[in-house]
Amino acid sequence: MLPTMKNERFPESTERFETITLWGLALSLLIALALVAYIRVHFLNVPLERDEGEYAYAGQLILQGIPPYGNLYSMKLPGIFVAYAGILGLFGQTQWGIHLGLLIVNMATAAVLVLLGRALVDWTVGMCAGTFFAVLSLSPSVQGIFANAEHFVMLFAVSGLLVMTGGSRVKRPVRLFLAGALFGTACLMKQHGAAFVAFAGLYFLYDRLKTDVEERGPWAGQVAGLALGLVSPLIVTGLGLRMAGVFEQFRFWTLVYAAKYVSSGSYTPTVAELTTIWTTVLGAGPLVWILAAFGPASFLWDEENKRRMVFLGGFTVFSAAAVCPGLIFRPHYFILLLPAVCLMAGAGVGAAGRLAFRIGYGRVGWAIPILIVIPAVAQSMYIHREFYFKTSPAAASRIVYGPNPFPEALRIGEYIGKHANREDRIVVLGSEPEIYFYARRPAATSYVYMYPLMEDHRFALHMQRELIRQIESVSPRFLVFVNVWDSWCDTPQSNRTIFQWAGPYLKQWYEPVGLADMISLRETRYWWGGSGTAYSPQSKAYLAIYQRKNHQ
Repeated sequence: MLPTMKNERFPESTERFETITLWGLALSLLIALALVAYIRVHFLNVPLERDEGEYAYAGQLILQGIPPYGNLYSMKLPGIFVAYAGILGLFGQTQWGIHLGLLIVNMATAAVLVLLGRALVDWTVGMCAGTFFAVLSLSPSVQGIFANAEHFVMLFAVSGLLVMTGGSRVKRPVRLFLAGALFGTACLMKQHGAAFVAFAGLYFLYDRLKTDVEERGPWAGQVAGLALGLVSPLIVTGLGLRMAGVFEQFRFWTLVYAAKYVSSGSYTPTVAELTTIWTTVLGAGPLVWILAAFGPASFLWDEENKRRMVFLGGFTVFSAAAVCPGLIFRPHYFILLLPAVCLMAGAGVGAAGRLAFRIGYGRVGWAIPILIVIPAVAQSMYIHREFYFKTSPAAASRIVYGPNPFPEALRIGEYIGKHANREDRIVVLGSEPEIYFYARRPAATSYVYMYPLMEDHRFALHMQRELIRQIESVSPRFLVFVNVWDSWCDTPQSNRTIFQWAGPYLKQWYEPVGLADMISLRETRYWWGGSGTAYSPQSKAYLAIYQRKNHQ
């Protein structure tokens, strides 16, 4: 809260003004959450992007009792697959259900941020942080309407920080065990969560060292509680995967291959590209970022913020580090930075209000936090007003992801789902796992992404040959060939074996039954079999659907 103190210029108690401030901020928070929820509901049917498609297909398999890493190779950790399985089980196996789950996760993260800000400084910081996060995490600059793993990482990481820092100075082992379990779960959502584990461990040690001996409590029990909590989700996951017989595949894809992917630098953006990403992220809420910059400046003179300088500064530094592994950047990675930025911005708002009281503007000072928060939120909403209020879900996919075939994948998956039998297998030559999810048919190969096959490493040829063997041994009824570069990302150094095999194989065993011809960002022409004449694509970007010849 704003401090209760007598003001020399306005001698009346400031308690009434504090109450007005907090009620005003609470109302602003509720309005922002309601508006964000309304916009997210509008986008519930947005077509899945390919990461969502991978998570959804893995979740679908889990609900069928099939573990990941055997029927689906992935360098992603299994926490996000389990989270998606839970969402699909609760809300249905549709993109609508997935994005409803995202809405709930996002609202929960904002609520936890409110409580964390209150535990660190006061309600002003908490409500500002929750409000700013809800708005910034919706932005197309961070691909916020899509259920990327970063949303789930931050829910568990921020919850862990709240459990660890809240309560009395004496940290009970049970409480720290719970905090550790939340941090461990954050790691299981995505490897980037390790940055928050590192921050939590270092901050815990710092906090214990600066706490009076009589208030610390038993060190051994506290450290053991935190450590056991952290490793418990990892141990349970490892045992579960070993019992399912897929631990070696898990180890290869999430450790061996993932390390090679991060260290390869294959997709490291140029300085110009990185500048563009940063500019876009900053441009989604300039006033919030200015307030976040004001937060550290307030450490010089504001006692309330100075008390939490180490936490706020350290959380921001480690959040930035979470964005940067391997110097591979994606817009949605910046979701990992938003809670720290929003807490820092909230600290800046609180410091501004306290400064107004300190210099004698009591009757104005109570309104300053509200007068800052409302324009900051309104600015971010206004910047994206066309996207939020006038864009259809399909058009939103195009705006955010450009010429990626995500709307087309939905149509193709639905077509295959209607024409394939339940026992039929299908295969997608391209990195569009969302087609498997939409079709609700199992893949004929464990490779749902083609990227590892196209990269310049010693496993590429083996991977291509394994994919070919899997397809030929199953003889899938439907085959989708994705002639879109973003679905392959092949380079002059890529091994071409898969392409050399695909042409003759398709000609011998398959016939075309459909095609999605991506003429432009605004137009896709569809052709479906039965007219007697095959359709020749007019563009260089298309998805061709084939059915096995003489299939009974």
